[in-house]
Amino acid sequence: MILYTMEWYHQWESEYRTHKEEHELETKELDECLNCELCYPVENEPIVFKKFWDALFKFEDAITIYNNVTIKGVLDLLSMNNSEREDTIHKGRCRDIMDRITESIRYRIQPKIKEKGLRTIILVIVRDCIERNLENE
Repeated sequence: MILYTMEWYHQWESEYRTHKEEHELETKELDECLNCELCYPVENEPIVFKKFWDALFKFEDAITIYNNVTIKGVLDLLSMNNSEREDTIHKGRCRDIMDRITESIRYRIQPKIKEKGLRTIILVIVRDCIERNLENE
């Protein structure tokens, strides 16, 4: 029995498959799917994002693919000061950005970490591994 799982994984996986089918059928008006690599192709991959992604993979190896929404979200988090992130982690700008990041990532299997845990890890990576350059600590 897995106790620490992302509650929404199966629903999002189903929605992603439906969305991909709509692409294949060339549906004119697609539902929004934040983890679709076709709707949000990677335009530019900053080095700071690659550092973030490598650190995140160490915590959750179920992640496989990111897109431009993921990259933009990480850059948006980095543009905030730490006190603003801390003040809005549960409700507000930081929470909204982290939700978009987690929704934009594709997972090869159901993640082991709950969504709240993943948000905490994302914040720690941004704060400690990137801003404080402590990735080897």
